[in-house]
Amino acid sequence: TVSEAWHAEGLHLDYFGDYDVTWHDTSGYFSNYSDIPMEKLTPCNATTLSNTQQMGFVQTFTPDPEGFDSRGWGYCADDKWWLSPACRNDTSRCIPFVTAYGWFYPQIMMRAIAHNMPIALASWIDWGDYVSGPSNYKILTYSWAPAIHFLEVAPHRITFPPNDQAAVDEGDYRTQFADVPTYTVVGPNV
Repeated sequence: TVSEAWHAEGLHLDYFGDYDVTWHDTSGYFSNYSDIPMEKLTPCNATTLSNTQQMGFVQTFTPDPEGFDSRGWGYCADDKWWLSPACRNDTSRCIPFVTAYGWFYPQIMMRAIAHNMPIALASWIDWGDYVSGPSNYKILTYSWAPAIHFLEVAPHRITFPPNDQAAVDEGDYRTQFADVPTYTVVGPNV
């Protein structure tokens, strides 16, 4: 998908700015979110979308009145998908971002709202679907390093604006997270 977009249109799908719907329509490089079976997805009220503290951070830093209900929960019209403002009125432009166990919801939501990204956000019920999802569908997802679960699809990290750690510490996740160093170590008794 990254290579296709680059060769066809010069789009960098590993750069947040090329998802901005004001300038680009990247949805053609991804599966339609309706292609993903609803029975494999977690109901919205069983994810971070129902955590009023986490959703409060989203609303504080990236206001989106239509994206939340009267309780302050993230609003899902179909009980599975939260749609960003960039594609809420034209769902054919929504790019599926599917994570597991509701991981990373506030971060994804803030970035989608702040950077005008057309994101349909949902969560797999099953870990196996999370791991096989990027092989079965052209989707965005969340991962970390080091990790081996997505090696076969050769994932690309999407780069966001440089880390603003003071903002992150306050619950504002619109920028890139700081890299966490990892090391290969050996115990003293080996």
